[in-house]
Formats: sequence, C-alpha cells, structure tokens
Amino acid sequence: MLKIAKEQASAAGTGAETIEIADWRIHDLRRTMATSFQILGVRFEVTEATLNHISGMSRAGVAGVYQQHD
Repeated sequence: MLKIAKEQASAAGTGAETIEIADWRIHDLRRTMATSFQILGVRFEVTEATLNHISGMSRAGVAGVYQQHD
C-alpha cells in the first residue's frame, strides 16, 4: 500500500518521500466494514451476523466499538 501511495504521490507531483501509512490491524477492517454498512443503511442485525456477533439489539458494548458513523 505504501509503494502505491508513493507512486501516486510522485505521479501527482507531490512529495512522495513524505508519504506514510499509519499502522493498522485486521481488526480495523472489521470496524471499517461495520461503519460502512451503517452508512449504507444495512440493518443492524445483518452487520452483527457478518461480524459473527451475538449481542441482540444493543448498540452499546461491542457494537459501539465497530459502528463509528453518526
């Protein structure tokens, strides 16, 4: 990803040498998916099932960690 970002920055004429990508984990992809589902209006239960969660209809706890969209 860093190589591609630097190539794109170089092609755009910006400082490719200053491009950095913050550390991330697979868990971040789960949070991104849950937040994106929320933005798209996917039902809460579908998101929970996709994440393999069994938390009912509560938006606290685990769901509060994953779903970041207002």
